[in-house]
Amino acid sequence: LEYLKKLIRSPKSVRHWPQSKMPGFNKVVLSDQDLDKRLSYLRHMFRKSDHSARLTQKTNALAANTRSPGFLN
Repeated sequence: LEYLKKLIRSPKSVRHWPQSKMPGFNKVVLSDQDLDKRLSYLRHMFRKSDHSARLTQKTNALAANTRSPGFLN
């Protein structure tokens, strides 16, 4: 979430490309409290989504593979 906060506050400090047009949203425009509320909402919606379930399955499968004795061979 810290990366996302930084991207919202100052996009060019995180990533730069020639066609970049997204402005940053300073604390006057979007308070820390409002930003946290919006990110909490997005996290909540992501957890309810199909994408979240697929990501969890992939993460669990990867974790299972890393515990396998032959994984590093």
